[in-house]
Amino acid sequence: MRSTPLLPLVLLLLLNLGRAISNHAVVPSSLGGIDMSELEVEMSAGCDPSVAGCEVVEPLVSIELRALDPTTHLPPRPMGGTKATEADALADSFHVWLALPQDSFWVNLAPTESHRVIDLELGRTEVGKVMLDADLALKRTAATLLHPDHVVGAAFWDELYRWVGARPARLCHSFRQWIVPGVATMQITPRQSGAGCGEGDGEDGGGAGCGDGSCRPGALHVLRAPLKVMQEASYASDGAFGFLAADASGAAKAMCAGADENARVKADELFERLVLPALQAEVNESPEYERLRSAYLWRVVGEAYLSGAVSDADVEGDVDTDAEERKRRVDAEVLADFARRVDRSRFARKAGDGWSPSKVFELYAESASRGEFHVTRDVENTTSGDVLRRTYFHGGIDWRAVPSCVRRRAAGTGGFEER
Repeated sequence: MRSTPLLPLVLLLLLNLGRAISNHAVVPSSLGGIDMSELEVEMSAGCDPSVAGCEVVEPLVSIELRALDPTTHLPPRPMGGTKATEADALADSFHVWLALPQDSFWVNLAPTESHRVIDLELGRTEVGKVMLDADLALKRTAATLLHPDHVVGAAFWDELYRWVGARPARLCHSFRQWIVPGVATMQITPRQSGAGCGEGDGEDGGGAGCGDGSCRPGALHVLRAPLKVMQEASYASDGAFGFLAADASGAAKAMCAGADENARVKADELFERLVLPALQAEVNESPEYERLRSAYLWRVVGEAYLSGAVSDADVEGDVDTDAEERKRRVDAEVLADFARRVDRSRFARKAGDGWSPSKVFELYAESASRGEFHVTRDVENTTSGDVLRRTYFHGGIDWRAVPSCVRRRAAGTGGFEER
């Protein structure tokens, strides 16, 4: 692959790619997991690096702009970027995002939702597998972070128990998260032609290229593509799809009937402040979520094509604004037709790998019922000297009254008495 130059970046406008298309989509309610149906993209026009405020960015992936061939259905070709190799391995994702309706771009692992784990069509694709595996990983990552032996979990539980104090309290918390697209940043660079350049001079026998570097094909650069992790309550109240998880909080309250409501609210606040940033960092940085991030790169690229933000005008460097806009509209229609006619067997997941949505759900259900951890710690209160037994449980509802006093320092003796 070609090396990709650093690109000067200045943000010009915010494109809600996909929002206008999908705001009437019907996604099953009470879902929690991953939702890729809605995008926001910032478009950068570049800037002068010598000017203050101009940021230089190396693209995650740069896609060579070529007109798509409806006869071969080949996806665009990564030509560089820090994540070009990873993106190339999931290039068929481009077809999935174009061919399937946006209201199918979700996966859901919930104990009572075995019949709504993944959209049927999405479940036949590698993208669907990547998303559902990532949702299962998300639950396990959250459990790891919440373990009292983890630095994040220790801070969470210590602060929660300090807030509870010595009074008996029934604690029940429902922590369900969504992975959703963050705001992506793109830049489009038109084809650059120089003396001696011609068609077929580029690498691999295509595009524009020449030895002195004066020729470059048009390219779409994805500069940033962060994923965002949200608590279900926040997801339920945010954005065009906020209503989808609104009844989940009611279900959680029903399961936790009789628990300390104030403690639940405090736990939510602590999770949002202490755990969620660490969980989001894992999703955006950990190798475990690399394939999900690659699939999302193609989600951004696909929507750029489908919305008309990319056209042959970008390939040729057309300077006629009116003609460019007309060409974009035509290309968007052509791509929509391309998406309708694409042979879906081309991007179907290979059979025989032993993977199925039902097996992933079984793994999740086992974890939810068994719990990822169940540990007990005796902790001394540094102020009173009391030793409190704390029980930590992840994966279900634990109705133990916590904290319960195991031993209390006996007055005047310096020893302990059992309670």
